[in-house]
Parts: sequence; structure tokens; C-alpha cells
Amino acid sequence: MDFIKGQIAKLILRFGLRNVVIGAVSSVVAIAGITTGTVIAINNFTNNTSKVQEETSENADSTENLESNEESSEEATEESTETTTVDSSTIVSNNAKYTSEELEEIANDTSEDPVYQSDSDTGTATATTVSQTTASSSEYALGIDVSKYQGNIDWSSVASSGIDFAFIRIGYRTLVSGVVCEDPYAEYNIKQALANGLKVGVYFYSTATTEAEAIEEANWVLAKLSEYGVSINLGISFDYEGFANSSNRIYGLSTSQRTANAMAFLNKISSSGYTAIFYSNTYSLNNYLNKSTISASYKIWVAQYLPSVYPDTTNPSYSGAYSFWQYTNSGSVSGISGNVDLDVCYYLSRSGSTISSSTETTKASTTTQSSDSSSTSETTQQASSTTAGSSSGLVTVTVDSVEYSLPVSYTTSSGTLFTFSLCEAATYTPKVELNLRTSPEQDTDNVATTIANGTNVVVVATTSYGWAQVIYNGNVYYCVYSYLTSV
Repeated sequence: MDFIKGQIAKLILRFGLRNVVIGAVSSVVAIAGITTGTVIAINNFTNNTSKVQEETSENADSTENLESNEESSEEATEESTETTTVDSSTIVSNNAKYTSEELEEIANDTSEDPVYQSDSDTGTATATTVSQTTASSSEYALGIDVSKYQGNIDWSSVASSGIDFAFIRIGYRTLVSGVVCEDPYAEYNIKQALANGLKVGVYFYSTATTEAEAIEEANWVLAKLSEYGVSINLGISFDYEGFANSSNRIYGLSTSQRTANAMAFLNKISSSGYTAIFYSNTYSLNNYLNKSTISASYKIWVAQYLPSVYPDTTNPSYSGAYSFWQYTNSGSVSGISGNVDLDVCYYLSRSGSTISSSTETTKASTTTQSSDSSSTSETTQQASSTTAGSSSGLVTVTVDSVEYSLPVSYTTSSGTLFTFSLCEAATYTPKVELNLRTSPEQDTDNVATTIANGTNVVVVATTSYGWAQVIYNGNVYYCVYSYLTSV
């Protein structure tokens, strides 16, 4: 202690009392600061270490919970696929690639809507508007199919006009982006059509490139119907066409892939308890699909526009099995502004009861039962070319001062009777390349010659089954009437 006092006295003598006091206070403050900083640093390190440990524990719990939630989500998705109660927007994978604003823009882009694609495969639409009343005497149920392009429909007027059923577009997959869109009028149209006593089915316009996409579409449709809270009574149709359109994402698919996609959708719909129906035009069915594979299990709705419409022409010229015929896109029905597609159903009567069809498709050779138990009396037919048909009766016509003897009727290899009606001789040319045949059946061995657009033939008679008798190079031949166009 004496030593310290001595040192302090020396400092006072040397630097003065005031300076020594200031130096002592500064030292004390500095030491206190260092001590405080050290304590704070130690506390922070301790706290941070504890926090890291807590966060690590929390993250481990979150990861565990996330994995558990993902497993639950997968289980819920699988269950929802079966029960169709899942939100339809979560099903379609392509939609997830876009924001909600982009999806809305795509839905409003008519160039992405497949209904706008160029597709002449259905044949030539009738030049004049066809009134629904022209078919009012039909024994078969008469219908329409509609989408947003028919606008706001007065379904009370539609029902009063004599329409028995309606197919309503519920949605579609776009041409390029592959986005699934809801038809904005779907819910209104379905509910109003049902409320006014019509039989109602829905259709989905597909551009599915894979079976997985087709199943997504089927699930989407089922979820939408569940969301609407409706029970339709006619079935769900898969609309698949436009295969020759290079701007369509389904362009270039193989026949087997196209058919597999169709079957994937139809199988899913059928397994969910609905009647599954396949819609396309005659050219696509004949050239782009294995139609026999589809028609072996499911109803066919065929589109073909002939110069003479139903009921003047009772059936399309399509040679496969079918249950519905869309016979014009130029129909006129009370309650709808503008044109609408008109259809006939061959297994339902005007009263809505199931009936046995008394008419047959061309080249009918076998009678098969429909896979739908609700219409087991429906008669469908398949094409055959194994047995030759026969002509009967003769009538003489004169073309360019030359007389020709024409058969009055023709019985197909399956026993179907065609009766030809003479018409005023007129000159036609093929729309594209056309086979002229020695008999009115689409066999592989009765093609006499093939002519191209610009080569003229004279049509002298027609049959309600879609065939024409023509004169070419001094001979009588047969061809499908809808493949001709007037000169």
C-alpha cells in the first residue's frame, strides 16, 4: 500500500493533481467498458447458440411435418381422384405453368379455343339455315349441342320448340398451350336445360397429347360436375378432332396414341358411373382413329353434314357404329340467337324412352349390344366387305343424249336396302381426291377409278344413306355424295 501511495505522490509531483485524477477516471471507464462488452458478447454467444439449437429443432419438426403433409396430400389427391371432390384447378398440370392472370388471358384468346380451328372434315354444311321444326315428325329424340358461342340461351323456349336433349360444352383444352378452360356458360346452361326438362349431357373438347392428359381432363370434368352440384342424365362426351390442323398440339400423333388417349378418358368416365360417348367427324373416325376399338365399348356421336339433312336423309353415310348424328351446324332453334348444331339420337324416342333403332348404318353386317345397360336394346353395326351386294330393278335416264340404265335399288352385303331417287342431272367435282366405285359400298375391291378436284361427274340419283349414282366416261359409278361439290 505504501508503495502505491509513493507512486501516486510521484505522479502528482510530475503531472499535477488534476491530470492524475482525470487519467485515473478514464482508466476506470475504459476497464468498465471492456468488462461490459465482454459480458455482452458472452451473453450474445450463449443466446445465439441456444437460438440456433431451437431453430434446428423447429426446422427438423417442420421438415417432418412437411413430409407428413405431402404424404397426406398425396393420399388426399388419390382419394379425390376416386371421389371427384378435389378442386378441379389442382388436377391439371399444364395450368400450373401459368399465373392466374395468364390463364385468364389464355381463356379469352379465341385463337386458343379449338372450336375455332379450321376443320372441314365434317363435310359441307347446308347452305341454308335448317329449322328444328323440319325434323319434328321424327320418331327419334332431337337435340342440340351448345357452347359459349350461342350466348345467353332461353332454355324455356328451346324446350318448347321440341328439342329433347342437349349436349353442353363444359370445358376444353387449348390448342397450343394445353391449358384446360371452363366454358363460362357451362353451369348456367346445364342447370337451365335440366330445369326445363331436357335430357342433358356434357362434352369436353380435348387436345390431349397423352393418356395422362386425357385422364386429367376426365377428372376435371367430374370435379366440375360435382362443383356445380348437378346430376346429368345423358352422359359425358369426349370431343376429339382436328388432327390435320398443324396449329393443333395433337397434330402428328399416331393413330394408336390418339385412340389410347380417347380410351383413357372414356374409361375414366365410365368407371365413374357415367355413360361415356365419343364424338368426332367421319373423316377423323375413318382416317385418324381405330374406330372399331372405341365403338366396341362406347357410344359414337358422329358429325357429318350432307347436302340433304335429317329427316330427309335419315342417316349419315358413315359406315361404322353410331348412336348420335350431328347433321348440321346451321340449325335454327327458338331461344337461341344465330346458328346451332342439330343432332339426332337413334336409341331414344321423342318421349325420352329407350327404343330399338329400326334404321341401320351403311354396310351394316353385325348387330352388337351397347355396353351401356340403360340402352341394351340399341342396335349398332360394324362394316364388312366379305359378301357382295346386289342391284335390282332398272330405270333409264338420258345424259348428253346418251341413255343409261340405272339400278333402282341396291341391297348391301349385310342386307340393307338402298333405294335410289332420281334427281335433276347436275355436274359436280370432288372436293379433293375421290374414289368412284362399282357398287355403293366402301369395299377395297370395288374401286373402279380415282378422280381429283376439277374432274367432273354428273349426279343422276341419290340415296338417303349418303350415296350418289354418277355418270363418268360413259359409265355408271357410285360415290359418297358429301365428297362432291357443285360446279
